[in-house]
Amino acid sequence: MPSHLAVILSGAKNPPAKPVRAADNAANQNVRGVGEALRAEILRLFEPQNDERGERGENVKTAWVYIMANTHRTIYVGVTTNLDRSVWDHKNRAFDGFTKRYGLTKLVYVAEYSRIDDAIVWEKSLKGKTRAKKLALIAEQNPRWNDLAWNWYDEAGNRKRPQ
Repeated sequence: MPSHLAVILSGAKNPPAKPVRAADNAANQNVRGVGEALRAEILRLFEPQNDERGERGENVKTAWVYIMANTHRTIYVGVTTNLDRSVWDHKNRAFDGFTKRYGLTKLVYVAEYSRIDDAIVWEKSLKGKTRAKKLALIAEQNPRWNDLAWNWYDEAGNRKRPQ
């Protein structure tokens, strides 16, 4: 269907100034679609179940921003909706990458959010801060840099604390 007919049928008052060719439209969708597809996939991964929606349907799934560290105070900032699983993964070096390479197994900072998008905003903000500011944030909550999850798992890696 020509684009100007689609506008007329949709009830819009003014048709587009110039007709849009199907090839142009497809190319624009491909360029715009990359970011939109990635955003949609991220939101799908963190999509709450029906019982986790607020009264207006907004995303109210609990999320955490956390910082893992090692004995040399190398740090990693992350965000998750399952803190137990993420900490277990770090402690057991379940995945190759930065945290496994540097042995980041101590949970030294955690902040809880009722909405995943708020947690993601705080995580991005933290990642943009200087190392000194991140260290000050940890020192404020955990001055001795104790492992906040030191007693979450037994020797076999099973969770000890209630969910």
